[in-house]
Amino acid sequence: MSTNTELSAVFSRIADILDIQGENTFRIRAYRNAAQIIAGLSEPVSDLICKADEKGEKIPGIGKGLHDKIIEFCKTGKIKEYEELRASIPTGLIEMLDIQSFGPKRVKLVYNKLGIDSVEKLEKAAAEGKIRVLDGMGEKSEEKLLRSIRDFRTLQTDRKPWEEADKILKPFLVYLRKIKEIDKLEPAGSYRRKKSTVGDLDILATISGDPIPVIDAFVKYPEVEEILAQGSTKASVILKQKIQADLRVVEPESFGAALQYFTGSKQHNIGLRKIAMEKGLKLSEYGVFRGAEKIAGENEEGVYSALGLKWPPPEERE
Repeated sequence: MSTNTELSAVFSRIADILDIQGENTFRIRAYRNAAQIIAGLSEPVSDLICKADEKGEKIPGIGKGLHDKIIEFCKTGKIKEYEELRASIPTGLIEMLDIQSFGPKRVKLVYNKLGIDSVEKLEKAAAEGKIRVLDGMGEKSEEKLLRSIRDFRTLQTDRKPWEEADKILKPFLVYLRKIKEIDKLEPAGSYRRKKSTVGDLDILATISGDPIPVIDAFVKYPEVEEILAQGSTKASVILKQKIQADLRVVEPESFGAALQYFTGSKQHNIGLRKIAMEKGLKLSEYGVFRGAEKIAGENEEGVYSALGLKWPPPEERE
């Protein structure tokens, strides 16, 4: 990583922490502007600092205070203020900033309102439906957050070759299929698409009766190392093989739509939603709708047929 990239990231993170702490808006903006300027420089910032000092000038757009911090970073590789700011807030808040589309204002919101100070607590709260009640959030925002947390965790662990993921998932599915409440059980995600590598394991189920025993059995699988979230219809765990597994219980009439949605890929789903809109329909993980009327969703073939399409094998959905 270049010095410019590192310094830009540090300035951005300082701005984030100041934002969480409710600091002066102009101070926050100064750090964000400096981060953008440094990221866009064509020369190493250390070279520009030397040239500017020789002429008694500074880098355009950056004031003296931040100019001095750039010098400090170039000389020592760190900024004292940044180290102090990091130490002033829970480490988990900084980690939460790395979740896509979950910026400092939302980190501050969940920390102040719910006392959430880690990714683990955030995921648990989202799985239990506690995030949707906050100002500016909602059920869709909560669902998006859970997906973003899953993507965040995937980046923290190594992707597995498909063959290795297959050896991990198959005995897990055998274990789950022994649970009497489960009617249908299918893997989804990149595993079902047979990608060369798999980041996590997605499992969908329909059940008869109470979902709680199914969720309990899922998190008590002998290969589970850590429980990340455990709600009434979904749960996430880390297996001993260092891969995340997610179970989602869905309604039978939506199983096909959910299987299509959670199989992906993202671009494939975007394309399908566009086709649906062109036909005056709405497509989601709950089904295909014409206005308020649900016209498909129980099985995948019906979902694609409602859109005027032939069912494609999952591995062709890239």
